[in-house]
Amino acid sequence: MKLSPIPLLILTIALAQFAIAADRPRNIFDDDWQPPKTTEKPRPPATVIPPTPRPADPAKATTTKPPTPKSTPAIPDAPRPPQRVPVPSKPAQAAVRQVMKEVFAEQLADRSIPARRKLTAALMAQADKSSQVPTDRFVLLAAAIDAAIDAVNLPAALRAADRMAEAFDVDGLGVKADAALRLGPKSGVPDSAAENVNAVLELSKDLARADDYATAARVCAALQPAATRDPSLRAQLQQRQRELVIARDAADRFAKDLEKLKAFPDDPAANLAAGRYVCLVKGEWDAGLLMLAKGSDVTLKSLAARELTHATTADETAAAGDAWWDAAAKQLDPASRAAVTAHAVALYERSVNGIAGLRKVQIEKRIAEVAASRPSMAIELLPHMEGQTGGTDKGVVLLKRGDRIATVESFKAPVAFRMVVQTDSTDFRIAYAARQIIFNWETSESELRIDGGPASGHHKRGAGSVPKKTWVTIDLVVTADLMALSVDGELRHSVKADFSHVDEHLSILAHVSPLMVKSVQMSKPPLQ
Repeated sequence: MKLSPIPLLILTIALAQFAIAADRPRNIFDDDWQPPKTTEKPRPPATVIPPTPRPADPAKATTTKPPTPKSTPAIPDAPRPPQRVPVPSKPAQAAVRQVMKEVFAEQLADRSIPARRKLTAALMAQADKSSQVPTDRFVLLAAAIDAAIDAVNLPAALRAADRMAEAFDVDGLGVKADAALRLGPKSGVPDSAAENVNAVLELSKDLARADDYATAARVCAALQPAATRDPSLRAQLQQRQRELVIARDAADRFAKDLEKLKAFPDDPAANLAAGRYVCLVKGEWDAGLLMLAKGSDVTLKSLAARELTHATTADETAAAGDAWWDAAAKQLDPASRAAVTAHAVALYERSVNGIAGLRKVQIEKRIAEVAASRPSMAIELLPHMEGQTGGTDKGVVLLKRGDRIATVESFKAPVAFRMVVQTDSTDFRIAYAARQIIFNWETSESELRIDGGPASGHHKRGAGSVPKKTWVTIDLVVTADLMALSVDGELRHSVKADFSHVDEHLSILAHVSPLMVKSVQMSKPPLQ
């Protein structure tokens, strides 16, 4: 008997909540801690593409042949990521752990949430300095994960887990899921509820992309205490759990469709079902378009064929984006509508730099509309920044001439910062991916200055002035190859350079005149 979606959802959540009560790996400050192992073998990746269809017999052909994907020039091999090293042995970890306890004895004694936040940053900073000593680095990163859990700070725990997975042979998603499950019972702290729920929603997407829907449901269920007092957060978690039930069911059907396509590669219904799953659920459009182009849905078939064969120039790519944009409004369920819209935006972003005039304004407006509609994943940093200040007033940090504040944690590109500030007069400075980025420079207020870092010397006249004695919003976005600076939503400057190795603190300096800082937020920019 097949369960309907609602009882299945209830069963899934009940099983997830039962699983949360299971024993977790012990704390890093215990001597037998080891990273968690993967508990569920994921399904085969959705990018498995059916065999290439056999050439049709011209005498028997009654339908148009599917389009041949456009050829693309060869792309040079990307640099290989640094090789990961094995997890250090238990005796080696235990020896380093004893040293760590002595070095950080004073910080470990204070178990308050603010102290644990500072300890998390200090452990991660020391881990970065210990990159040449693998056992030290591993123990420090594992300790940072646990300190972040004590601080009820899931985003910091996930960042530490990412760094661990980059350097060591561990299951990064498993470590992150374990952190979320252990933090869950503590997550009802109101001040960090939103950022923790946002973090677990993103983690659930990563787990779903790896086809681990069971763990994705468990981590969402674990963070329910964070949403107890906030109906909006509670609704987001419940909606995500419903989506996971539907996605898991779709994944099961996809496996059957894939088997059918192995025997009948031209089957229209199977191609449509498989293509919709790969594109709309997995977001793997390069693979899924080939299936949609052979599917039974006339509209999707036409759109896919158009993109595969007639999207070689900026204008053609933008036109394909228009077609998908219009098709999104006709999708019946919100998840499919969002997926098709996201693909249209991806085509717009790919083409916008090659388009001019009013058409470019239209495309940029659509991109901005979608970006604005996405749930905020921003994390407020200002309360945790440190440095010399003139004090605070109702949450606003006052910086006198020469004062500087900085984040306790460093951030890797890609990253986006949004700062709400008010300058009394001239010359305030930001430092990230550059020694200093200067607005209202006292020598020439209209010139935007960038000194130091990959973009050093790329100054721009007419881009550096901001209103005085008025709150302004400064956006600094740094990706692997781009730095972009905006003021109150207006793009002032963008510089292409290699920012892939940037991993720095953000700091703000009142160089000449006083400065007030109302907010400093960090988020991850949308993937291009």
